[in-house]
Amino acid sequence: MSLKKQLAIIKYLLALNSTVKHGSINTAAEKNGIKPSNLSRLISDFEEIIGGKLLNRTTKGVTPTALGSKVCALAEQIEQELEKAETAEKTPHKQIKIFLAPELEFSDFENFFTAFNEAEIILSPRRNQADIIISGQAPRGETNFIEIELSGELKRKIWLLSKTEEELPLKVIDFIIARLHP
Repeated sequence: MSLKKQLAIIKYLLALNSTVKHGSINTAAEKNGIKPSNLSRLISDFEEIIGGKLLNRTTKGVTPTALGSKVCALAEQIEQELEKAETAEKTPHKQIKIFLAPELEFSDFENFFTAFNEAEIILSPRRNQADIIISGQAPRGETNFIEIELSGELKRKIWLLSKTEEELPLKVIDFIIARLHP
């Protein structure tokens, strides 16, 4: 199916769903800034494409037919996805810069970036530009470290520094620490 046809179907679905939600072609048209006759024509065209009646029209308004209800359920899903896309576009992603020392072996980057897709994760080559520092060597002046067991008896000191106490950077640290290689 061509993009042009797909977009037309989305337009028909959204027109139908708005009409059902408002219970009236006139009200739906007014809310969407189009003429009632154009909205009515969109729905009639859609009924021709679908091959069945989607709305019961009366002088008191409209109600969906059984087929119309099924089609509106699909339209509702599309509306929700469009709203998510619009919200995601407006919601700034948090940016977290991480310095992960090269001596630490971490290779689960595919799952890492998937797990933290709500933020823009940047691997920083420099400690001084990072929000989170995970290192196997003590940064200047730092004496706090954790000791983790990598395999069996093998233990390693890891220094963790975060410029923030927010939940997301702490989750990032936990994820990385849990997946370090011996």
